[in-house]
Amino acid sequence: AYGAKRFIEGEGIPNKKLKSIEKKGNVRMIVPHNFTGDHDVTLYVRVKQPRPKATIRIPEIQKEIQKRGVTPGQMIKISLTKEEISPVENQLTLEII
Repeated sequence: AYGAKRFIEGEGIPNKKLKSIEKKGNVRMIVPHNFTGDHDVTLYVRVKQPRPKATIRIPEIQKEIQKRGVTPGQMIKISLTKEEISPVENQLTLEII
């Protein structure tokens, strides 16, 4: 929604190099697929298989989040700040184990 707001207000589509988000492990889906690193980003993630305990890892920024349980029907929301993601060169890898 924030990107749509910026587009409507005349900022247009950013010409910045997009960095990708790769999924690994028990990750079925991630939205958005790309980011620039210029703004905070919220990732929305779904898992393939339910797990009673899960660890969400993003190794490029040394971030780990513990979850008590995850299910495929649950949308997991992960907020990343501009300061966390701006140093990333090409891509982030998100893994749920």
